[in-house]
Amino acid sequence: MSDRNKRDVSLAKAFSRSFRGPLKYMLLIILILLAAAAILPAVRAGRSVPDAAGDADTADGLRGAISSAVSETADLAAARTVSEETDITIGCTGAMIMHSPILEAAEQPDGSYDFSSVFRFITPYYSRPDFMTCELEAAVASDPDTYSGHPMFQIPGSLVTAIADSGVDLQFLATNHIYDGRSEGLHFTMDFFEENGLAYTGVRKTPEAPRWYIADIKGIKVGFFNYTLESEGDGTWINALKVSDDDAKLINSFWPEQREPFYQEARITIEELRQAGAQFIIADMHWGMEYMLEPFEYQKEMAQTLCNMGVNALIGGHPHCEEPISVVESTDGSSKMFCIYSVGNAMSNQMEEFMLMDMAGGYTEDGVIITLHLHQSADGSVSLSGVDATPTWMYRSRTEEGTWTYDFCILPLDDVDGLEKSTGLTGIQERAAASYERTMSVIGGGLAEARQAFAVSSEN
Repeated sequence: MSDRNKRDVSLAKAFSRSFRGPLKYMLLIILILLAAAAILPAVRAGRSVPDAAGDADTADGLRGAISSAVSETADLAAARTVSEETDITIGCTGAMIMHSPILEAAEQPDGSYDFSSVFRFITPYYSRPDFMTCELEAAVASDPDTYSGHPMFQIPGSLVTAIADSGVDLQFLATNHIYDGRSEGLHFTMDFFEENGLAYTGVRKTPEAPRWYIADIKGIKVGFFNYTLESEGDGTWINALKVSDDDAKLINSFWPEQREPFYQEARITIEELRQAGAQFIIADMHWGMEYMLEPFEYQKEMAQTLCNMGVNALIGGHPHCEEPISVVESTDGSSKMFCIYSVGNAMSNQMEEFMLMDMAGGYTEDGVIITLHLHQSADGSVSLSGVDATPTWMYRSRTEEGTWTYDFCILPLDDVDGLEKSTGLTGIQERAAASYERTMSVIGGGLAEARQAFAVSSEN
């Protein structure tokens, strides 16, 4: 068939589809009008339709016809509801961790803190997706005297707003550092987000509040939920801190050695998200072991179970380094889930020279922006139609030789060769290239698999 004939056939099909439904509606409307015309004379004559002896059966029949026609019209209208085909992108990046040198570098002469310079080169990349997420490994502190880095991360609210201003739309708060400010810090963190109109999930203000968050992104409803692992102890412990019974109800957490309670909550959460209209579900899991390049078997089991439950994508964090990408297929073969076991660090002071005892090789300097491409079909279904990855690198340099004050910034590595020119930073080419190579050595194989599974042909 020639291209012209194909176009003619396509136009004919489109014309037929566009008029088939309206013609049915017109015929049904005509039927209703005719029925009404038959009843109207009796009404005008002052008789109630059922009392008009000769017309009673006719009236009942016409009423039934009208009711049936109206019902059929509504059913047809519902059946003919067609969703607009839409494409959106969702970005997910690694952990934001405020070590003490980053806090010191952000301090201003008036005692306030400005973190915007950390994001000066990455902001265009965080702003590019239609919706952007990250993990925040900290609690917001109300008292500046309690601001601190490792091991108890308590941060100024200005870091939260700087992250949001950089383009991040949703911050995942269920991490192993959410209780670093104890109960007061947990509640102040939620208050700060809400007072500033910022979106979060992973914690909630009351046990009755949802464990999840839904974002309406260009008409597509995407559901998110976020859990953190607990540490060992009677009751609920997070980061070796005992969580009060009341606060434990507000934090999405799980104990890796007893996963069934988590699965029960996850089933309820996923069902609630679907009932609330979520068309695509993303789970953020703060899990695994720090400074490991591979996930545990329990994580693989959890990923498989979440896939079976209907989760569409899984983003992992906590190890402070990247871990592989995997395509998880449901046990019944009906669906596939994108999974990256860890997206690594986005912002931190875990430079290679400090990490020789914990993790040599520089992996803690590396992160990645995962971009999920979602497509909504005409029937309203939403599927993952592509995956992209942009490696990032945490850069640090002394602001003045002989001082302990540093300049920190997150750098995108989509163009390593042109990085020095685009940023104005010098002497970074070799380390930036090494970071890129480390990232691709960890996620490259799985990324290629995911691109094939989800119909992506773009190259990094």
